[in-house]
Amino acid sequence: MSFYSYLYRPIQSLLIFLLLKKNFTNLIKNYLEKNQFDEIYDIGCSDGKYASILDLKKTKYFGYDIDLININKAKKKFRRNKNVNFYHKSIDEIIIKNNKKKIFILNGVFHHLNDKQISNFLKKISSKDKVIALDAFYHKNQNLISVILKKMDQGKYIRNYEGYKKVLHGFKLTKKISYYMRCYSHLLSTRNIDKKNLKFFD
Repeated sequence: MSFYSYLYRPIQSLLIFLLLKKNFTNLIKNYLEKNQFDEIYDIGCSDGKYASILDLKKTKYFGYDIDLININKAKKKFRRNKNVNFYHKSIDEIIIKNNKKKIFILNGVFHHLNDKQISNFLKKISSKDKVIALDAFYHKNQNLISVILKKMDQGKYIRNYEGYKKVLHGFKLTKKISYYMRCYSHLLSTRNIDKKNLKFFD
């Protein structure tokens, strides 16, 4: 846990800085500013990077992460904001109870989960809930740098396109090859995001 918090994330941030082409965090921010939700669920929230850039005066934010160090950092940072809540829980422990207008953001999460975990999570949420996910994926003819970076990733379940399609029923999958980051392949997976709003992620 301490290795991940103190060493892996800084290295990851450095690589993102060097290879970044389009900042996915800012794209999420722009989308959320144009589309109002009652609740935002940030799965794999780290220390609350999305909460730091969003206007949450009228929106409830719920951040979940298995990294206790980062969750404690986030709790301390947002302790005076009643609309912002952080939980040291895995995706398996999340319970969704209401029918409010919600969105789930999973940036770099699905490739850490096996098929059963993903299926169980999707059964918990409403078929009307909006979901945006971004993950690494394998494909033919990818460059060596992309392969090396994925091998360095702690996610044990980086899949190819068909592997994600098999488990993400009802999702639109969009290949983003060397798009958000140079020499890297992402798969944008969305559910209930219409074509007009998908342009926010281009």
